[in-house]
Amino acid sequence: MGMRTDHRGSFNCRGDDGNSYTVDRVVHVLTEERGDRKVERDGSTIYRCNGHDVRRVSSGRYLTWNGIKLRAMDADAP
Repeated sequence: MGMRTDHRGSFNCRGDDGNSYTVDRVVHVLTEERGDRKVERDGSTIYRCNGHDVRRVSSGRYLTWNGIKLRAMDADAP
């Protein structure tokens, strides 16, 4: 079984420090061979900002590695 990472978009957030941030959504895609077919399925999703992982607290709310609370400015953000 193999794995690759796919960038699945980004969205803008406003931090409780007043600054703007861009959060990237990265998905680990798992691949495996089943007979003569290649099957892919999504694995874990990771959110990143400035090269650091960001924790998803709830829909549209995130917490950075250094404690800044982020709120998505896009209503469709995960």
